[in-house]
Amino acid sequence: MMVKSSLSVCILIFALMASGCDSITNLFSGSGRNAEIEKAYLDYRSAMTAGDIQALRNLVVKQKARELDAPEAGQMLALARAMYPANATITGVTVQVDTATLTASGPVAGGSMEGIVHLLKEDNAWKVYDEKWEMKIGMAQPQASSGQSDARRPYEYQKITGTWKGHEAGQSTDDWEFTLGGAYDLAATGPGGQHYQADAMVDDSLGAEGGSLRVLPGGAPFDLRITASSSASEIGKISLGSYKLMGDTLQLCGGEPGLMKRTSNFASSGGIRCFELKRTSGPIEMQTAPQPAAEPSLPQPVSPQTGASSFSKQDPNVSGEALVVKDGQTETYPLVTGFFSDTRFTNPSRATIQFQAPGPAHSNARRIEITLDATKTGSHVADGKSLSESFMGEDKIRIGEHGPQGYLASFRWVADGGQIFWPKTSCVISITSAYTGSASSVFSGEVHDCPVHSAGIDYTISSLKFTMRGAPSR
Repeated sequence: MMVKSSLSVCILIFALMASGCDSITNLFSGSGRNAEIEKAYLDYRSAMTAGDIQALRNLVVKQKARELDAPEAGQMLALARAMYPANATITGVTVQVDTATLTASGPVAGGSMEGIVHLLKEDNAWKVYDEKWEMKIGMAQPQASSGQSDARRPYEYQKITGTWKGHEAGQSTDDWEFTLGGAYDLAATGPGGQHYQADAMVDDSLGAEGGSLRVLPGGAPFDLRITASSSASEIGKISLGSYKLMGDTLQLCGGEPGLMKRTSNFASSGGIRCFELKRTSGPIEMQTAPQPAAEPSLPQPVSPQTGASSFSKQDPNVSGEALVVKDGQTETYPLVTGFFSDTRFTNPSRATIQFQAPGPAHSNARRIEITLDATKTGSHVADGKSLSESFMGEDKIRIGEHGPQGYLASFRWVADGGQIFWPKTSCVISITSAYTGSASSVFSGEVHDCPVHSAGIDYTISSLKFTMRGAPSR
């Protein structure tokens, strides 16, 4: 069984730098808007290397700059430098209006580190909002064959071997079947008699834009060299694409063979086809164990950790949990507090609370994050359009301001690995018990029938009931 460990870091605590800043510099070769984003990130990294907190205040968004005044910030900068990968490869750059996302990967002893960096345009300049890295142990990437200087094998291919069945994006009938063999061989059949055989590979020299490869958010490049096809003209050509694994679900996108184009959107259009598949057979250790049915009643309180240090993931002063029903499945997300969380109640009129599914220590597991005025009961409205347009920039949302439907708020569901899902339209958070700031405070609320959306993927949070007991120290 392979072991996976994650390290998730927020900009206000982690330096996220290594001794080799130059090792990543040459990987950037974009122009125009991409060049501005790349420079902003490199300036940020340089300040981190130097431990220059004053410079960092001008390189991160205002919301995070204020938290650099924390007395332990300097200690955490030093800690991060010891954990950050010395060599990193940029695997994707995406830009949407005033928001940008960089993804990167770097080898470390015994595995690799996968990073996601979010930037926001603030005061007409690109600034870093956060940077999260996930450490994967025991899953080293296969080396490229000596005969192909630009080609390599897909990252963590062994995790997706087996037989998969599902549908094309935008369709509902599960009429496609993919078999991924252990020798990097793929076979696929479709409803119209289509059939393909191919060798799985990655060629970094093909389909790059601004020196970067577009991939599905949180995914990895996945190219195919066609060896057999129902269309003879496609044999020998290369299909450029990417894949993303989410539990027992595999998302796979690929371009028409010979089309030198990549995408980060999960949608079949413009010569690119995407598929959502479920595993039907494969190595037992690769399959997700069945989950026991959840009890209909609210879960018991989650006991806080004892003896917590100032850097602990859990604040000993509080406990809480959220009962989440998403697409018919019920889960309990414990409250996450302490320095490593996004939970912040120093200013309760603009408080953020985070509930996260259980996982390995420091894992980047699925979670719910809500920002609102915790001192007010009643309806708090999260508008998906406003939130997605000001991606990661809650400073632009007038949290707590009263509107026609209620107080303004922010709500997002984050999938395993970090893909952010905003409300597809709007979601209402009903606060049933306001936060008082006392040790006996009980802060609670509910959300019902909240559809969330990201990159062509939709989920429905049909019910969310959450409670926090006590007063966080932050």
